[in-house]
Amino acid sequence: MTELTKSIQEIMETEEETVKTSTTTETKQQEEEPIKVNKWNLSDLKNACDDYVQKYLTTKAQYRQHHTHTDFKLILGYLSCVFALVGGSYTYVTPFQESKDMTYLTLNAIMIAYSLFVEKDTIFVGSPLVTNKDSESYHKLSIHTTTKRYSDIYNITFEVKHTNDASRTSSSPSSTKDSNKYTISRSYGYNCGCVW
Repeated sequence: MTELTKSIQEIMETEEETVKTSTTTETKQQEEEPIKVNKWNLSDLKNACDDYVQKYLTTKAQYRQHHTHTDFKLILGYLSCVFALVGGSYTYVTPFQESKDMTYLTLNAIMIAYSLFVEKDTIFVGSPLVTNKDSESYHKLSIHTTTKRYSDIYNITFEVKHTNDASRTSSSPSSTKDSNKYTISRSYGYNCGCVW
């Protein structure tokens, strides 16, 4: 009996050690890795900052991202692929000149126009996961970022639209109670005074 209890204790101790090591490896994995980017490439810097802003808002700031823009572009992309497949298979039956299908090009043009004119420079649209139940207010956060060519300035614009709960359920255009825009411009620091 004592040998059995000793073996059970040994098994329990080894299980505790494995649990401790697994939790320490999980916490190490959860720690943020530094972002490594070429600091002389403006588009890489902007993309890294955009990705980090989205990651920060969805994980630490507890915002839920709305994927309306992404969903619309995915639907158009899938439809374009389906029409290209149908048009390509139709060329086996008829000559290519007779089976030109402009639908694929049209859907791609719509997707590009949507990106340029509707989505513009939006990197995040979301709302908070946790809202105050006593408060009737609700807000939607939109973040837009821009950089100009040959400039080291990164512009980030936060747009907060406040609505009240009663108007959120209605579809009236007057549901927006208040809208605030805040713009922050910071330099990446290209012009640091270094002598080359």
